[in-house]
Amino acid sequence: MKSKKAYQIILMTLFGMVGSIIIGFIFYRRSVFVPTNANFQFVMSALYGSLFFGLIEYNSFRDQIFGVIILFFMNLILFTGKHISISYITRDFFYLGCLFLSVKFYSYLIKRFSQLKYYLRSIILALIYGLSYGI
Repeated sequence: MKSKKAYQIILMTLFGMVGSIIIGFIFYRRSVFVPTNANFQFVMSALYGSLFFGLIEYNSFRDQIFGVIILFFMNLILFTGKHISISYITRDFFYLGCLFLSVKFYSYLIKRFSQLKYYLRSIILALIYGLSYGI
């Protein structure tokens, strides 16, 4: 039974990543694959968001927090290099924190309303993320 759940998590993660990258590619073409370009956020947000969905669906709260901390340090290392400062730490804390909280909120509240169409749930998730990151 666990292997079936793991298989569903892997598929959900891959489809989430591929879908977001395709949408970014449609609007911004190849610039979504350039790490120094702001459009690269389509790729990174797809990766992090999909991993957060996997963490929320499969693991306990303690494992979720541990996974977020690992992704936080991975993001710091990948995008700051040798010069880590408090501004980079603050940026990554809010970026990953808002993404994780919006995915968690979506997972526990919005996802349970099965009468809502998938595209409406996606729009709600985008609004939740935008509002949380804006605040």
